[in-house]
This record gives sequence, structure tokens and C-alpha cells, in this order.
Amino acid sequence: MQDAGFPVFCLETRHTQQLLSTRPNKTDRNDAHGIATMMRVGHFKPVHVKSRPSQFVRSSLIGRRQFMRAMLRIENTIRALLRTQGLKLGKIHRCQFSERVKELCNEEPMLLPAIEPRLAARDEIRTQMRKLNNALERAPRTHPICNLFQTIPGVGPLTALSFKATIDAPNRFKRSKLVPAHLELTPGVYAPGSISALR
Repeated sequence: MQDAGFPVFCLETRHTQQLLSTRPNKTDRNDAHGIATMMRVGHFKPVHVKSRPSQFVRSSLIGRRQFMRAMLRIENTIRALLRTQGLKLGKIHRCQFSERVKELCNEEPMLLPAIEPRLAARDEIRTQMRKLNNALERAPRTHPICNLFQTIPGVGPLTALSFKATIDAPNRFKRSKLVPAHLELTPGVYAPGSISALR
């Protein structure tokens, strides 16, 4: 539609919902009419649509987060299964997790049918996540802004890449104080009885 010359906007959902909630009957037809009225009178809040490169980076970061959650869930299940038999892994580096689990399973071979499939799935997830990590860690090398972020102590390639993809276009923030509120790091609105973050 943009290529055809039509203006395209993405509306801020909470603002739109508040306006549509004033209508007596909620139907798809009434919602469409309400949105059309908002656009006609100009009473709407457009939101920023991230660039395609930032969307691709966000997709990879979300995939990495899902890998991490799945791996931790499997590890916690394995720990629980071992604990029921009095076997404790304790604090151990992730690289030595599989070897230590196999050592403990030698003491209780009956646990192997329950643990072996989970351990194999965990190791495969970790292998794929390592590949994704390597790709994400190489990506910031071509971005001068990410390289600048990494000069900050404690900021690595993943943090720099995630921050750049989240902000995308710095000029969409009128003031620097709006950035931490957008990231929900600090409250953006102080009102009687409530504190909320700006979007």
C-alpha cells in the first residue's frame, strides 16, 4: 500500500482500545467503524515500525531465548529426576553437565530410560544454540554503533546487538529520558496511586 502511495500507520494498541471501549456494542463492524473515525479525525497515536534488519535480528534473539528456556527446562527436569533418587548434581559448569549426569546414572541404571532422551535433546539444543550464538556474536562486527556500545564495560556483542535492534531509530525519542521508560527500566509516568512506563 505504501508503494501505491497510500499512507500506512500502525496504531498504539492501548490508546486505540481505550477509544473503542467507549462504544456500546463491541463487534468487528463497530471496531472497524471506530478505527475509521479515529483516522478521519486524526485522533490516533502511530507507533514506530522497526526496520527489516532490526526485525531479523530480533527474530534471532527471540530464537536464542527460546533455546535457552528449553535447555534450562530440560536441565531442571533432569536435576529433579536425579534428586528423587538422592543424587544431586550441585553447581556444575554447563560444559560438564552431560558427563556428570551420566556418571550419576551409573549408580542408578534404572533412571537411564527417563534421562537419556532428555539429555540427548538438551545436548542437541545446546549445539544449535552455540551455532546461533556464534552467528549473533559475529554480526556486531560490521556495525560501528555496536562496536561503540562494546567499549562500555560489561557490554558484549549480544547486549549491543539487542539494544541496537530494540532502539532501531534513535530520532523517534524526543528526549533521552524516554528511552529507559520505553525499555521499562524506569517509570515514565508518576501519577497519584500508580506508576507506569511510557511506550
